[in-house]
Amino acid sequence: GIRITMSTDVEMSILDSGGAETPPPPIQYPDLVNSIALFLANKVKAHDIKFTTTKNPRTHFTALVPVQIPIDAYLFHLMGNVRTSPAVVLYMLIYLERVISAFEKNYQKQNGTDVPFLMTSYNAHRLLLTAFLLAHKYCEDCRYNTIKMARIGGIDPKEMKKLETEFLKFINYRLYVSEEQFEEYRIAVLLFGQELVLSSMA
Repeated sequence: GIRITMSTDVEMSILDSGGAETPPPPIQYPDLVNSIALFLANKVKAHDIKFTTTKNPRTHFTALVPVQIPIDAYLFHLMGNVRTSPAVVLYMLIYLERVISAFEKNYQKQNGTDVPFLMTSYNAHRLLLTAFLLAHKYCEDCRYNTIKMARIGGIDPKEMKKLETEFLKFINYRLYVSEEQFEEYRIAVLLFGQELVLSSMA
């Protein structure tokens, strides 16, 4: 089964083996988006704390200064300006975890270390924006072009194109998501959301 951990472990993924044996009851997609936003907010917060004592490799996605807007608010900003389905946000999350895993493996191979790659306020927004763009392009018939998405995301269109290319290179252009993986992530995200609700009621 799949279980979502509320841990602030810097290596946490939305997927964590063990736990619940049955999927949650059907929940409307807005809950899916909210749960993803909260998961990313928790992750960035935990990684920002870890970043005070741990080095993190610079990439094309690393800003010179930390972005002040919370990552969940940034996601809702994108959702409010781009007509897209909630399923795209789940694809975005899968792409994010793919590229973070790729960065981590590349960094560890070069440095002979097992230090995790951190998704912090320095790189999270560009990573999310690029993953969102790729997910939207892959899933939707009515697509926003790269220039328009850059303007909505608040970066230069030329930089957006570079980020898109870099992201695709690190995930080996692997944009396909199987039905099984989509469902695995969907259940994991909804369970995470349910755990948040239950913890708030405790």
